[in-house]
Amino acid sequence: MNIQLGQVISDVAGETGLKIIRAILGGERDGQALAKLKNGHIRASAADTP
Repeated sequence: MNIQLGQVISDVAGETGLKIIRAILGGERDGQALAKLKNGHIRASAADTP
C-alpha cells in the first residue's frame, strides 16, 4: 500500500489523519473508503485519491 497522506492533509496528527491511520491499522485498504473519513475542512477531493 503506497500512501502519501502528508501530501493530501497538512496535519497527520489531526482528526482526519488519525481517523485514516486507525482505519488502515484496522485493515482498510480502499482509497475511496479512506477518503470518506475526511473532515469537511479538508480541501482535497476524493478525486485526488488514487
